Amino acid sequence: MAFRWSPPSIVYCPVLDAPSLVAPLTLVYRRGEARPIVTDFIKLSRKLDKNKRSN
Repeated sequence: MAFRWSPPSIVYCPVLDAPSLVAPLTLVYRRGEARPIVTDFIKLSRKLDKNKRSN
């Protein structure tokens, strides 16, 4: 029996009952990543980081 590896999926889960939740996030991705789901997540992460640093 051969093992077949499949990459994990990205899942967005809102945290509704923790409005002050703060946790460090390290984002690692391949240079030149072209999949829309990944590029959208990178843009969202950068936007959230920029907003957090300006406050």
